[in-house]
Amino acid sequence: MKDLGFSVTKADKDAVSAQLTAKTAQDKTIDISLKRIADEATETRIRVGTFGDKSLSDLILEKIRSRL
Repeated sequence: MKDLGFSVTKADKDAVSAQLTAKTAQDKTIDISLKRIADEATETRIRVGTFGDKSLSDLILEKIRSRL
């Protein structure tokens, strides 16, 4: 989130899942949830704003992938 200039407002995690909430400069809320589904697989969900923003969601996902 810091790479993209978003401010993190909430972050929670446990052994099998994580939740992160951030805000864009336009005050849109970004919700990211990660959930372990297998030893080598994690489900990633990204929601931008109320109705979604596919291009920004794809950009966030690519940033996540680049750090793996």
